[in-house]
Amino acid sequence: MQYKKVINKYRTDKAFVGKSSSFLLLLLALPLLAGWITINESSIFMPWIGMQFNTALGIVLMSIIILAKTLKKHVVAQITSIFLFILGGLTLFQHISGYDFFIDELFRKSVRAVYENYPGRMALDSSMTFFLLSISFFITSSKNLNGAKYFYSSFLSALCVAIGIAALVGKILGLESTIDSASFSYMSMATALSISIASIWLYIDNLRKVSISDERHRAVPMIIVLLLTVVVVQLWQFSIKQEVGFLKSSLTSKINRMSEEITEGLHQTANALERYGARVNLLGITNQEYLNLDSENYLKQLRFLTEISITDKNLKVVWSYPSDSVFKSKKSTSTDFIKKLKTAVEVSKASKLPTLSQTIEFKKDTFGNILPIPLYDNNTFVRNIYGVIKVDKLFGGLFDNKDFSVTVTEGEGVVYYKKADTSVLNNLSINVPISWG
Repeated sequence: MQYKKVINKYRTDKAFVGKSSSFLLLLLALPLLAGWITINESSIFMPWIGMQFNTALGIVLMSIIILAKTLKKHVVAQITSIFLFILGGLTLFQHISGYDFFIDELFRKSVRAVYENYPGRMALDSSMTFFLLSISFFITSSKNLNGAKYFYSSFLSALCVAIGIAALVGKILGLESTIDSASFSYMSMATALSISIASIWLYIDNLRKVSISDERHRAVPMIIVLLLTVVVVQLWQFSIKQEVGFLKSSLTSKINRMSEEITEGLHQTANALERYGARVNLLGITNQEYLNLDSENYLKQLRFLTEISITDKNLKVVWSYPSDSVFKSKKSTSTDFIKKLKTAVEVSKASKLPTLSQTIEFKKDTFGNILPIPLYDNNTFVRNIYGVIKVDKLFGGLFDNKDFSVTVTEGEGVVYYKKADTSVLNNLSINVPISWG
């Protein structure tokens, strides 16, 4: 009897609930449709981060369908369901097949892509729920309805309830980080809330319309909701494992390319400093104005380089550009500074090749390396050219993706760290050695 009272009360408030749900969905899509979401989002729009324009369009279509069904405009509801079916179905097919129908940025360029290689594409979970809900909406908007059709519609809406609530709870409680989510975390909180609202409304609306005597069409979908929640979580974890493998492979490839870029950059810097040293050997160091101009050009062309210094044959620094040299800092007299520099100089003199020193702390929390270039005149050692490379300049320009945290270590110490804009997963870390000099 209590169950019948709830259903009867819903019948009374049906128009209000339907219109309210439709309006709420429209509000949730508004920030994307109005273009309020930009690259530098305000914290007020955090729930919308990750939502794409096509996702917002799908939410608007669901809003129209719910309003049309509430006002008994069944033809409008069916036509709109077809549009939602096309939008969700084509995107879902793109995810599964790998084809690109160029619909992801058909209406508007993407501001913040979910998938790096497919800007503007909505999350897989969003396209799947749009596809399922469009079928469910279409079935219940037809004239010839029976218990079986309501059952199938309830089954699909129950599945979407499970997906929407799982994604929403995951976002609210941060479960996507706890269980290493790489799937539902792509769905924004606003999208998850919209799908939950639409699928719950449709599910309850189906229950209301089933005759009181046909209890099996009420009870079965309710049980299915619980079962599907378990199934969805299992599928979620399976998809996580699959995507974790893909992410690790992708990250390894990217980090290896960065490692190669750093190695090549250091080679180019060393070669350029050898040419610089050859001119110093030829012209001497008396023309300070020429040295300043030449050094300034080198610093502009070599992005890793921050300072050039020249020593005498006793390894005393006699000239630097810029003038506020690291060799004039208090740290330059420390035992660690002198030991690491001396080791690099000895190795470079013995091999007659450029050698990068171990990382040295130049100032408080400022680390870098010294690249000594030995200069010879008729096989007699004349002086060293010191190229100073700061780690933030060495690594900062390469690791510009804010989705990753980057830690560079040498021995047991951390010499460079860049924090990600989002929470990170430690078990997705990739270790790549960078060895040179």
